[in-house]
Amino acid sequence: MGGKRTVGRPAWHNVSNAMVLVPEGRQLFTDLTVWENLLVGGYHNPDRRLVMQEILERFPRLQERAKQLAGTLSGGEQQMLALGRALVAEPKFILLDEPSMGLAPLMVQEIFHIIKQLKDDGVTVFLVEQNAIAALSIADRATSWKPAKSFSRERPRTCSTTRKSNAPTSAKATRRFGMKIFDLKHETLRADELQQLQLERLQALLVRLKRNVRRYRELLGDARVESLDDLARLPVTQPDELVRSFPYGMFALPLREVIRLYSLVGPAGKQLVTGHTHNDLTHWGRLVARQLVASGMTANDVIQICLGSGLSRDTSGYALGAQLIEASVIAEDAFHLDFQLATLQNYRPTALITTPPMPAT
Repeated sequence: MGGKRTVGRPAWHNVSNAMVLVPEGRQLFTDLTVWENLLVGGYHNPDRRLVMQEILERFPRLQERAKQLAGTLSGGEQQMLALGRALVAEPKFILLDEPSMGLAPLMVQEIFHIIKQLKDDGVTVFLVEQNAIAALSIADRATSWKPAKSFSRERPRTCSTTRKSNAPTSAKATRRFGMKIFDLKHETLRADELQQLQLERLQALLVRLKRNVRRYRELLGDARVESLDDLARLPVTQPDELVRSFPYGMFALPLREVIRLYSLVGPAGKQLVTGHTHNDLTHWGRLVARQLVASGMTANDVIQICLGSGLSRDTSGYALGAQLIEASVIAEDAFHLDFQLATLQNYRPTALITTPPMPAT
C-alpha cells in the first residue's frame, strides 16, 4: 500500500498506510459508548471529529445511540459501529472478516448495502465471507477456496487498478469553488440535488409539526408543500403565540429529548424558551463550522467571541462550530468590555467574531 510492504506487519501498523481491518466478531470496546469507540478508531487522524460526524450521518442508528454503551447494541448495530470505527481512519483499503456472522437476513442485506456504498465511493474492500451469494452480489471479482484447491470467478487485479471514485476530494472542491470546504457532501451538491434535499426536509418538518403540536395543526390545516415555492404560502409563527404556549406548548418533540434550554425575553417582557435536542446542536455546530472553515479558520486558530449580552445564544452556536473544527475558543464575558479588550491583548487570538456595533463601543 502506497509503496510500503504490509505483509507480516501488525494490523495497527498498517492503519497509517490507509489499510484498516474490521475483524471477525467486531471486537468492539463494549464498556465504551458508540462515540468513544469511533473516537478510538480515529486516534491518528487529526480530522477525526469531522469524520465522525459524517459517519454518524451515514449510520443514523449510531447517531441515535451515540451515548449508548457498545455492548448494549444489537448485533447489526455493533457491525455498523465496527465499520464506522474503521472509516474514521479514512482508509483506502478495508479488510472485512465475516461481517454477516450471527446476523438476521434483513440485517445482512443492510450491511452488504453499506459495503456496496463504500465500494462505490472508491474504497477498496477485501471481503472474507461465508455467505457466497451475498458476497458475489456486490463483488467485482471473487475467489473461492476449497481444501487443496481454489478457483477464481475473475482474473485478480492489483489494488492499483481498482476503479477510483469520481467524487470530488476536498482539495479539488477548494480549487473549484474558491474556498475551503467543511462538508464536502452537502456543500458541493448540484442545485437540483440541493433543492430536492431542502424540499424533503421541509416536508418532513411539516409532518412532525402537524403530528406533535396542536397549534401548528390549526395553523397549517391541509397545507401541502409540493415545491420550495410553496414555502411563501406557509403561515409565520408570531411571538405572541410563543408567549401563550410557554413553556413547552410549541415543542415538537418530548421534553426528555431536549438537552439544552435557552430563556429569552419576548413581547412586553414576557419570558420565552427555546429547546434543542442533541441532533439540533449537532446540525447547528456543523452549519457554523462551515462558515468558519469557509473563512479560512482551522484547528490552529484561537477564536475570541464577542457578540454582546443580547446574543448569548448565538455565542453558543459559534462555540459549537469552533469546537467541531477543534479550534481553541475563548469564553465570552458579554458584560465587561474591558475584559474583552484585555483578552485581545493577553491571549492574542487569531480570529475575532463580533458585530459591527461592538468595536465602536
